[in-house]
This record gives sequence, C-alpha cells and structure tokens, in this order.
Amino acid sequence: MKASPCYATMVDEVTDNRTIKHLAICTRYISKDGKVQNGFLTDIELPNAKADNITEAITDELSSRELSIQDMAGFASDGAAVFTGHINGVSKQLKDLNPHLLTHHCRDHRLALACRDSFKQIPLMKKLDQVLEALYKYYKYRCCNTDRLKEIQKAFGQAPLAIKLAKHHRWLSHDQAISSIARSYRSLVVHLESAEIRTDPVKWPA
Repeated sequence: MKASPCYATMVDEVTDNRTIKHLAICTRYISKDGKVQNGFLTDIELPNAKADNITEAITDELSSRELSIQDMAGFASDGAAVFTGHINGVSKQLKDLNPHLLTHHCRDHRLALACRDSFKQIPLMKKLDQVLEALYKYYKYRCCNTDRLKEIQKAFGQAPLAIKLAKHHRWLSHDQAISSIARSYRSLVVHLESAEIRTDPVKWPA
C-alpha cells in the first residue's frame, strides 16, 4: 500500500454490545502490478464518537503506517453529521489537511436510505415492516414462544434459526430477517396456528 501513488479510505463507526465505540477503516489502493486492491486496515476503539476524536484516530493510524495524508485521494463514510458536517465534520477536517481530497457519502448507504424512504410511501412495504417487527417481538420477548419454535424446528429437521430484526439503518437486515423466516416457514406456521396469538401482548398489524 505504501508503494501506491494514492489511496482511498472508507470508515464506519459502530458500538459493540459492551457499548464501546469502534472505528473500522478500510482502504483501496493500486498494487505494484497496477490492479485496484481493497483491504481492511484496522478497527480502533474510540473514547467517544466526536468528529475531533475520529479525525485524530484516522490521522494517527495513517501516520503509524507511514501513509501520508497528502496521498489520500478519497474518503467515504455514511451521511452522519459527525462525518459530513460542513463546519467541523471529519470530512471537513481531513480536507483542511488535504485540500485535494475527494469526500463521498457512501452510495450503498444512500441507497439504503432511499429504500427506507420508499418503504414509507408504499403501503405493502409498510405492512411488511410491521409484520416483520411483530414477528420478531413475538419470539424475542416471550421465551416460551422461542422454546416451542425450536422444538418444532427440531421435529421438522430444521436448523434452530432465530427470527431476525429488520431495521433500515442496518444493511442487509431485511434479507436476513426474511431469509430466517423463509427457512423456518413450515415451523412458524405450525407454531403460530397452534398459539393463542390473540392473548399475546404483542400488537399484531391488522
């Protein structure tokens, strides 16, 4: 990567199940044989998710690897204000260090946001979201329902899959949620038809 005439970085900030914030940094660069390569650079624990701390974490990591900020041609992130803010966002701070830097709001993230907004405008898709959420809660918050579903899955020779939560800010979560339902569909139908759903505290969509 050091031999590449330039490189680009893509970052994302996440919080783990211990509520500790992390910054993942991926890179794209040109190999010695002229091919574009993608790679995972590092995962950094952050004291907080403020723009100043994120910028410092990025520049310190690049410096520790002897990568010049002046050679960074592109920077991509999601659209959160901490990254894209025009006054003090990470992109702005990096451009102050390298005026030639091209910054981008990740196109996959923009597509995910567009899908989320389109779902709100289409009644069928809105109903799908309601059903997925209700189904998730029905098993998430009642252990007896989860245990019974696992028993039925075992009887049918199916893997004991949990029902996933579909959220638009989590990429691919709808695919994971629907896939888990499809793979356990027979067991779900048997359990739901035999359960007293009308007495359950979960509010099912009409």
